[in-house]
Amino acid sequence: MNIITKEPEDTPGYFGSTTVTEFGDTFTHFRWGARKNDWAWRFSAGYEDVENSDDAGAGKYMTTSPGLIGPPFDYIGYYTYTARDFSRCWKFDSRAVYRPSRSTKISLGAGYSNVISGDFEMTGYYLMKNNRAELLRMFTKIEHEFDHGASGYLQWFGNVSNMNWVNAARYDAVENDVEGQYNFAVTGAHRITVGGNLRWDKINIQGDENGYYSWPGQPYDEQWAGLFAMDRWTVTERLSLEAQMRVDWYSETQTDWSNRFSALYDLDGEKNHIVRVSVAKAFRAPLASLRKVATHTVPIPGWAGFYAINVNPNEELKNEETWALEAGYTGRLSDKITVNINTFHQRLSDLIGYRTSAGMLPGTFFYTPENIDGATMYGGEAELAYEDKRKKLSVWYAYDNFDLDQPDQPIRAYRPVEHKYGLTGRLFLDDGWTLNANLKVNGMTPKNPFFESDKANLRPCTLLDLTLAKSIADGRGEIMVGVNDLCNTTREAVGETITVSGHTTPGRMFFARFQLHF
Repeated sequence: MNIITKEPEDTPGYFGSTTVTEFGDTFTHFRWGARKNDWAWRFSAGYEDVENSDDAGAGKYMTTSPGLIGPPFDYIGYYTYTARDFSRCWKFDSRAVYRPSRSTKISLGAGYSNVISGDFEMTGYYLMKNNRAELLRMFTKIEHEFDHGASGYLQWFGNVSNMNWVNAARYDAVENDVEGQYNFAVTGAHRITVGGNLRWDKINIQGDENGYYSWPGQPYDEQWAGLFAMDRWTVTERLSLEAQMRVDWYSETQTDWSNRFSALYDLDGEKNHIVRVSVAKAFRAPLASLRKVATHTVPIPGWAGFYAINVNPNEELKNEETWALEAGYTGRLSDKITVNINTFHQRLSDLIGYRTSAGMLPGTFFYTPENIDGATMYGGEAELAYEDKRKKLSVWYAYDNFDLDQPDQPIRAYRPVEHKYGLTGRLFLDDGWTLNANLKVNGMTPKNPFFESDKANLRPCTLLDLTLAKSIADGRGEIMVGVNDLCNTTREAVGETITVSGHTTPGRMFFARFQLHF
C-alpha cells in the first residue's frame, strides 16, 4: 500500500471521481484546489454508501459458540439475526498553506466525517439498531529551514469525536497533541533528528443502552509524552547506519521504550545490490477498552442477575512487547528485472488474551484480559519483478510461522496464514488502455486459540482482481471497469474474539469508475 500526500499547490483545479458496484455501493469524491500569491488551498468532499450483505445475496449466519443457541434455549436470539453491515459516510476536508518566505511554511486545516452504520452482535448482545460516529479534526503546523541545512517543525492537532455504539457505549472524546522535530547535521556524515510530543485525552462515557457494559471510574483523563532521537550515519560510500531511540510515558500503564538499528551496504558501489540488517524493539500499551470495561450479557432465563457472558476489567495489564531481527536484499539484475528478498524473526512477550473460567451456574463464563505468555514468529518473502514501457509483472511468495508459548494460548487475533503467493500484472495497451490483474492465494488460516473448535479455521482461498481502464480527455480523466474477488461468490463467515457469531459477505463484485480532472 502506498499513500501519496500532495500539497494544495500540486492539485490545482477540479477533480471528481465516482464508483458504483453491482450491489449498489457508491463511492464519490470531489476536490477543488487553487493558488494565489503566497497562499494555496484545497477543499474536498466525499460520500460512501455500502449496502447490506443480505441485499447482495450473502449474510447467511454461522455460530462459533453452539452452547448459546438451540435447545433448550436460544439465549442470544441467534435465529433472528440478520446482517446489518451497511454504512453511509460523509467526509469533508480542507487544507491551506501560507508561505511568507522561501524558508517558512505554515499549514492549517480541518476535516469532518459522519458515519451511520449497522451494529453487529458483540458478546451475545445485538440490538439491531444503527451506530453513529462523528469526528472533527483540526491542525496547524509551522515548518522552517534554518541556516546550515537545519530544519524543523512544530505542530498541534486536535480531535473531537462523538460516538454512539449502541451495543457497547456512547462517549465523547477530546484529544490534543503538540509535537515538534528538529533536524541538523553534526558533521557531513551524521544527520541527527530529535523531537517529541505531548498528548492529552479526555473521554466521557455514558455506557451502553441497556446497561450491559459499564466503565468504572469514568470520565478518563489520560496523558502521553514521548521523546525520540535518530542518527543517520554515512560511514563510507557503501555503508550507512541508522539508529533510532524513543521513550514514551503513558499515565495509565508504564514508561516504555522502542528502538531500531539498521545497517545498509551497497555491494557493487552502484546501488544495484543492497543488503540490509535491522534489529528493533516495539511495544503496544493496553487502552481503556481492555483495562476498564466490565461486561455482563446474555441473561440466563429464570436466574435474575446471572449472565452467560461476563468480562472483567484488569487494571494491572502490562505493555505487550516484541523484539525483531530482519535481513533483506534488494537487487537490480538488469535494467528491467529486480528482486527483493526479506526475512524476519520476532520474539513477542506479555501477549494479552482473555482467560476463561466457568461460573457457579452452569452455562455462565467469565473472561478476564491478562498478559498470558509470549510467542515466536519467523518467516520471509521474495518477489521477482519485470518492468518495461509496455508492462509490469511480478511474482511473489510469503511464509509466516507463528508459535505460541502455550498450547491453545488465547490471543486477540487469528494467527497469520503460513503460505501466501501471488502474481501481479499491468499491461499498457494502445490508445490509453491499461489492463491490471492481481492474483493472491492464501493457505489455511490456523486455529484461533480463543475458540475450542477447529471450525474457527478459515479455509484456503484464491483472490483475483481484474480491471480495465481507458484514459480520456487527453489524460485528464479515466474510465475503469473491473471485478474484485472473481473466484468467490461469497466470503466465509468469521467469528471474532468479541463475537459468538458471524455472517458471510459478498465476494465477487463488478464495479465501474469514472474520474475527471479539469
